[in-house]
Amino acid sequence: MRARRQDGDGAEQDCAQRAWGVVDGLRKLITERSEGVLRFHVASLYPLLYHLERRGWVKGEWEPPAGRRRRCYRLTPTGVKILAGQRSRWRAFSGAVNRIVEVRHA
Repeated sequence: MRARRQDGDGAEQDCAQRAWGVVDGLRKLITERSEGVLRFHVASLYPLLYHLERRGWVKGEWEPPAGRRRRCYRLTPTGVKILAGQRSRWRAFSGAVNRIVEVRHA
């Protein structure tokens, strides 16, 4: 999410590098958290974001131009609920796969 806040002298601070900020920030976050295993080109993430937006899970808004115009995304309340369920299902699935491929010594 791209957020702006006012500091003591009234200057705007850009927080575009947060997880749901500029799409490039999201791409970098995925690469870093996966330790380089998952890599995306920025353009490949836009169709996914549009799909999530059509489902009502994220909301995209154009930020007013302060330089280059950007579309920023944030999770909706529905998206937060869906994400929690998906995380739970993913943990169950990945745990099952790990148990299958785990080598046990007798």
